[in-house]
Amino acid sequence: MSHLKAKFSLGLLATASAALACQALQMAPAKVRACIAARGELSLQETLVNTNTNEVGTRACHYNITIMNYAPYPITPVVYSYHEDGYQKLKEGKWEVLRTLNPGESYVFPSEYTTFQDPDASGPLVGTIKRYIGIIDRAECRQYWTDKASLDKYAFYYSASSCKP
Repeated sequence: MSHLKAKFSLGLLATASAALACQALQMAPAKVRACIAARGELSLQETLVNTNTNEVGTRACHYNITIMNYAPYPITPVVYSYHEDGYQKLKEGKWEVLRTLNPGESYVFPSEYTTFQDPDASGPLVGTIKRYIGIIDRAECRQYWTDKASLDKYAFYYSASSCKP
């Protein structure tokens, strides 16, 4: 029962985070709003590639996150990629500007989630997207590709689900 409660709580948290991001974007200055693609114009979708479990119980899961431009104009996706390594005790993330996507184009972001059954590992091995935003590809908008304050404030949250234990 507590597992269901935790999943429900995470769902509410994700919904609340998305609502806050939308609210922040609605309250953004007009010049910022004019440069950010609407949530439905840039879509993220997961595809499971493979999962393997070895003899000691380590489960490796690889999946792709496909970022698709549904807008009638070019969009540059900017993602917050997150990396965690349970053996190195490393947790880090950074904003990455991906290649500009023309209407109908997509970009595949390879991701992984590995859980270890090893006392030396302090956590999983993770490589995924945590947040994303689409910046409309116009000269006056390109400044937002690297504007960390705007990215932190207006980007949407993303939670991969294909490989979570």
